[in-house]
Amino acid sequence: MALFSSKDNKPTKATETRSIDTIVGVETDMEGNINSNGIIKIDGKYNGEICTKTDVIIGETGFVKGNIKAENVSIAGRMEGNVRCTELLEITSTGKLIGDIEVKDISILQGAIFKGKSTMTSVYEEEIEVLDEKEMEEKKSYYLEESAQEEITQ
Repeated sequence: MALFSSKDNKPTKATETRSIDTIVGVETDMEGNINSNGIIKIDGKYNGEICTKTDVIIGETGFVKGNIKAENVSIAGRMEGNVRCTELLEITSTGKLIGDIEVKDISILQGAIFKGKSTMTSVYEEEIEVLDEKEMEEKKSYYLEESAQEEITQ
C-alpha cells in the first residue's frame, strides 16, 4: 500500500506531486525540534518534536520519541508520543504507535499496534503553527536544560 493512498491504492494528491524535503537517514540518531513547511521522512532515530504543515513519514526502520503535529502522518516504524493530524494518520502493518492521537481520519492496517487514546475531529480546531527562530531557540534551550537535568539524576 502506498503512503497516504486512496481506497483504490493510488497515491493521493498530497504525496504524488511533492517531494520529501527533510530526511533523517537510517544511520542517523538525531535530537531536537523540527519545524518545517515540507515533507519529513524519518528512517533513523529521532527524539524531539516535529511540526510541519504537510506530511511526516516514519519508515520501517524509523523510531520517533516525541510529539508530531502535521497534516498527514504515516507510521511504518515505531513511535512513542502524541500525534495531531489535520487529515490522515496511517499506521501500516509494520507500524507501532504508543501515544494519544487527535486526527480527522485514521487507517490502521492489520498487524499494526496502537496503544493510546484517540479523538476523531471533523474540523481541526488549531491550525498547525511553524515556530519562528526565536521560539525554536527557546524550545531548544528548554530541551537542553531538561536533557542535562535527566543526566544529573541518572
